[in-house]
Amino acid sequence: MVPLLGAGPARAETPQPLEIAIFPYYSTRLLLEQFEPMRLFVERQLQRPVYLVTAKDFRTFIERTHQRQYPFILTAPHMSRLAQVEDGYRPMLQVRTRLQATFLVDRNSSYATLGDLRGRSIGTPDPLAIITMMGEEALIAAGLTPPGDVVLNAQPTHNAAVLSVLRGENAAALVHEVVLAGMEPEVRQRLRSIAKTVQLPTMTVYMASPSLPAADADAIRDAILAFAASQEGHDFMQRTGYDGIDPASPDDLKVFERYLPLLRRALGSP
Repeated sequence: MVPLLGAGPARAETPQPLEIAIFPYYSTRLLLEQFEPMRLFVERQLQRPVYLVTAKDFRTFIERTHQRQYPFILTAPHMSRLAQVEDGYRPMLQVRTRLQATFLVDRNSSYATLGDLRGRSIGTPDPLAIITMMGEEALIAAGLTPPGDVVLNAQPTHNAAVLSVLRGENAAALVHEVVLAGMEPEVRQRLRSIAKTVQLPTMTVYMASPSLPAADADAIRDAILAFAASQEGHDFMQRTGYDGIDPASPDDLKVFERYLPLLRRALGSP
């Protein structure tokens, strides 16, 4: 488990800490910077230590979720559906921002459509990421079937995929639109979008492990909702591209059922 905050002897001496696990869609440093305001607010609201943790990659995060190592998680929507149906995790909150990916190329390149990428490589997030699956759908719809017509070149993170284009390593990058919005202006100015994927209802889901007492899960949910309504939460959502945070119901995740066969295939499970 990769700690984002609170490693060291002081952590072991603190009674009843709470861990919130965030799936590794950014580097550990960027996740820490983004979610530190939420961590501090929830810690104050609950009056107990709160620590952020992540994993080295999506596969490890999914495996640890399956083993119920995480009491409370922030995860991708297809992973949340898997955690719900296979591991008993309960959806507590969902981010209001809709999920959509964009294909980015160097602003000075000649690429104008997905068809222009035939025979080229595209930097993508982890193969287990829903963005990668959505991108593959869009490419197939455009007549490009990976890996024969176009190569999907997995990168460690979304931002790494973008940088691979700027370094000339890939012809395009497939990333969440919110990731692009959160990048430095000088980076965004060097890129342009040539296509987008379908839109889905939410980009991330907060869930509680079945082993977490209901009262604790409800308290965390209420603390995060209070954070979203605060000035700190408003600033946080502007930086992360959130349009808001809403309560989630079990039925909200059914729309992501269609991605479970792809996710299970990528995991190597039946």
